[in-house]
Amino acid sequence: PNITPVQAAIWSRKAALSIINPGDEKWLFQVAEANPDEEGINAITMQELLEMHGMPDHIDILKIDIESAEKELFEANYEYWLDRTNMLVIELHDGLLPGCSRSFYRALCHYDFNQYMVGENIFVFLNN
Repeated sequence: PNITPVQAAIWSRKAALSIINPGDEKWLFQVAEANPDEEGINAITMQELLEMHGMPDHIDILKIDIESAEKELFEANYEYWLDRTNMLVIELHDGLLPGCSRSFYRALCHYDFNQYMVGENIFVFLNN
């Protein structure tokens, strides 16, 4: 497999983030923008990630399970990579942060798509 680990968080813009619930299980960690006086986790945009790795002009399948950070991801700067995506598989975490679904569907309303639910995953087929 061609796997390149990236030590960064995905966000809608460049920022420094901090874990807001460090006492929870690792799979439940949530992030928020760090205070200016604290050292944070480097956050990059999806566009930066794709460009860093010379990714192709399209994404066949994009799986997103980022424990409520999807709210921020779909708030802004999603057009570049969403225009290139054929299929999304996503978990929405409104129970952790209200507004995740609203942000996601506001972004998707600009696209022709079909969706299917399988368990906690939403499969979205974009007709780009």
